[in-house]
Amino acid sequence: MEEAIDTSQGFWAGLLRGLIGLAMALMSSCFGPSQPETMTISFGAYRSSPVVLLDARVNGKAVAVPGSLIDGVADDPTYSPRGSESTSLLGYPRSTVRGEVIVSMAWVEVFTQEAWRAEVRVPLERFDGNRDRSAIRFAPIFGPNGLMIVSSDPIPTSATNIPRVDVARICGSRVPDLDHDYTAKPDETISMADLLASERVPVVSPECAAPL
Repeated sequence: MEEAIDTSQGFWAGLLRGLIGLAMALMSSCFGPSQPETMTISFGAYRSSPVVLLDARVNGKAVAVPGSLIDGVADDPTYSPRGSESTSLLGYPRSTVRGEVIVSMAWVEVFTQEAWRAEVRVPLERFDGNRDRSAIRFAPIFGPNGLMIVSSDPIPTSATNIPRVDVARICGSRVPDLDHDYTAKPDETISMADLLASERVPVVSPECAAPL
C-alpha cells in the first residue's frame, strides 16, 4: 500500500509566500514610485529680507541647521535657480500622505527682528526632478513680511532661458515669542557681519501685508 504524501506544509509555505508578496506589492503601491529617494534642497531670500532659520522641516524631518543665515537675490528676475549656491543632497523623508510634500519653516527676518512660521503641502508631481521621479529639487525662499515661496526652478539651458517655477507661496503667521535681534551680536551668527556691511535694497510693493 502506497504511503500518503502530506502536502499541507507545501500549501502553507505557498500561502505564506503569497501573503508576503501581496504585502510587498501594497507597500510598493504606497511608497514606491510616488516617493522619491533623494532631494536637493537649497534656501533663498529676497535682497531686502535676509533671514535666520529657526526650524526647517520636510515631512516632519529637520533638513537644515537652526541659526543659519539665509541671504540671496531670489527677487532678481535674471537669477535662477533662486536658491543659494550652497545646496544639500539629502535622503527624502517618507511622507505619511502619498504624493504630497509637507514643507514647514520658521524664521526671523534680520532687519525687522520679526519671527514667522509657515507650512505648505504640495503635490509631489509639481516638483522638478529627474525623469523617474526618484529625485526632486526645490528651494524655500523667504521674502518680506513673512512671505515664503517654495520654488522648483529647472536648471537653465541658456542665458536667455531662465525658467522660474513656484510650486507654493504663502504669507506666514507671526510668532512674536520668537522675535530676536540677531544684528545686536553679529559675531554670533556666521556671515552676519558681512551682511550688515553690504549694500541692501529696500522693500518695495511687498506681496504680504506688514503685521499690525
